[in-house]
Amino acid sequence: MTAHHTKLEALLEKPPKGMNGTDGWASIPGFPGGVVEDSAPASGASDSVGYPTYIGSHAWKTNQGRLAELRASGYRCRICNASRAEARLEVHHRTYENLGRERMADLTTLCAPCHVVVTCELRARRYANQPVAATADFVPSADPAPLFDSTYATGGV
Repeated sequence: MTAHHTKLEALLEKPPKGMNGTDGWASIPGFPGGVVEDSAPASGASDSVGYPTYIGSHAWKTNQGRLAELRASGYRCRICNASRAEARLEVHHRTYENLGRERMADLTTLCAPCHVVVTCELRARRYANQPVAATADFVPSADPAPLFDSTYATGGV
């Protein structure tokens, strides 16, 4: 097991929790105006107006927990050790319980590529045991096309 794999497993050990315990976006100090929709990132708020707006806000950029985590990491990715000169650094939410009032322990500094890996792994784990919705209008083909040309494999025409 590589050092990167070990660090990734340690980061993924405790899956992120929902946004429980917050009073909504409008309660975030320095976040202008709040938003109408207040749903947890774990349930799709990353597609809503609130979460992306917060991550781009002055409140997030100056958040003391975020800044403390960046300093504690030495401005390096916690998985691959890339510096901010080598890659774009992002601060990953390990939990959303304190969203808007994040503590350093709620966050982890990651480079953009490692952040994508962590996010994909967390999503895969979250949806791995979810049932697939059946679709009534799906009709399988009576004679599906072969996946490969069998005449090529047998040396035929």
